[in-house]
Amino acid sequence: MIPLALACGEDSVATPPSASAVPTGLSPIEGFDGLLRGTADCQFDAKGNVDAACPGAAALGDWNRRHQSWMEQHNDQAAEVARRYLGDRSPAIRSVVFQMLAWRIKRNDAAARADVVKGAQQEKHPGVMKAIVEAASKDASAVEMQGVLVSALDNSADLVRKAAINGLVPASHDKAPIARVLEVVEKDPSPALRALVCQRLQPYSDPHVKATFDRVFTSPETEATVFDGCFFGLVLNWASRSGAAPDRQAYERTFELLEKGPRDARHRYGLGLSAMSSAASERPGDKAYEAWFEQAKVFLVRERVLAVIKLVLLDLKASDDNRSDAYFSLVGLGVAPSDMGLSAEDMERLSNPRAQPAAP
Repeated sequence: MIPLALACGEDSVATPPSASAVPTGLSPIEGFDGLLRGTADCQFDAKGNVDAACPGAAALGDWNRRHQSWMEQHNDQAAEVARRYLGDRSPAIRSVVFQMLAWRIKRNDAAARADVVKGAQQEKHPGVMKAIVEAASKDASAVEMQGVLVSALDNSADLVRKAAINGLVPASHDKAPIARVLEVVEKDPSPALRALVCQRLQPYSDPHVKATFDRVFTSPETEATVFDGCFFGLVLNWASRSGAAPDRQAYERTFELLEKGPRDARHRYGLGLSAMSSAASERPGDKAYEAWFEQAKVFLVRERVLAVIKLVLLDLKASDDNRSDAYFSLVGLGVAPSDMGLSAEDMERLSNPRAQPAAP
């Protein structure tokens, strides 16, 4: 792979030392052009975005807000101006350009799609690559855009792979490359990203999805972060108010895991316990909840949810993290602390997570 500026066969466009202030009397498109060039020296923040505090980026953002109506009506013209800087030496400028092209992806612009595909093949800077992936995510079901996202799953930068995951999952699951997504759960070097994907895995009725959950839950090598994320994902397969219909098999698997254990520090259940508490809480007047409950009521038993969370709470062999999460989940269900059966010492410790020792 070679640098994008050289690959485009053109020299970088010269950028002034500071273009944060645009002379009066310029047309909107001239003002946009000058401010775009004014981002040249901006750096990237920890999340891989052009630092909004940079004077050049702040000036461009302010201009965009003040000319929002004009930009909406003339974004094709603005995109053509931005496209001139695809090969610029400044990563910040290239990142802003791909943010502009994302508008055109949403409008099915063939030239913008081609620019994104080419950029994904040539770009090395992680911040710019993140912007490319986010542009492709605007139409994740399109074959060429999905190809960009799938390829980005192999990028060395966590922030780029995270952007690809956000674009692919949850996409429409009938079109998402589920086999490649499932590989992330088991092979990505970042436990946080494996957990993120696992939180979003649906539907549980897919045998490949179910098998992935089972491998995570039974492997002795699964990290606590990943276990927690996957347990949360399992719960969401029956407790989420959006997406597929509540899955009874996922519901039963949830209770099987909690009742069987173990509930030690490596087997974390916190995110899922919170979601279970939310699902079992009565929400009069909440139309989304009522629609979900109409489907889930054939198997959901509130008393069973209460009992299994209390089982975790009172397990003296369980980690304090799991017990504390169970405590707050029961509080969310309206259980008074005095009715939980805890000793005064346990009550003090579990109701104050900051007082707990750090997890190993």
